[in-house]
Amino acid sequence: MRSCQFAVLVFASIVALLAGQTAACGCYGPTSCSVRGIQCEKGIFRYMGRNDPCICDCCLPCNSCDQLLAGCARKPNKSIKFVPALHTLKVNKPIKPRTLQSTKHEGNMTLPLGLFGDPCLTGNLPAGLNLTYDEGNATFVLTGTPTEKGKTMLGIVAKGGGSVIYRVDVKITVK
Repeated sequence: MRSCQFAVLVFASIVALLAGQTAACGCYGPTSCSVRGIQCEKGIFRYMGRNDPCICDCCLPCNSCDQLLAGCARKPNKSIKFVPALHTLKVNKPIKPRTLQSTKHEGNMTLPLGLFGDPCLTGNLPAGLNLTYDEGNATFVLTGTPTEKGKTMLGIVAKGGGSVIYRVDVKITVK
């Protein structure tokens, strides 16, 4: 009887272990998937899409900024914004910190993003502004004092919890 219980316990442990491993995302290599998310090498099969190059890691958070900005961030989650909103900034006047936050709420609470790593930018921030990591809230904060007038269009791509890739496109105007 005990050996039967032991066998059932071992079997259940193995199933639980395998289920946990298949749900986890591990880094598979920088050319393991195409931009469209097709696995590039599977056994003896090798995907050779001319218009869909194999430049991505199948596990989205394992991609570098260059890969994410080249298209590996398939269908990024765009439910983020700066709070408070980015209205026109004044040159040589310190800004109030702007925090990247989710646009989704549960009751009165804003859902956490769980951002990590370095943010990927499609351009440069205006001179004098910085995007820093807020470890306590697992997000990024825009701070500083803009030192030059002008308009900047900028895309920010960030890695979030649950293998989610977030993207926000912002226009920063300094007068």
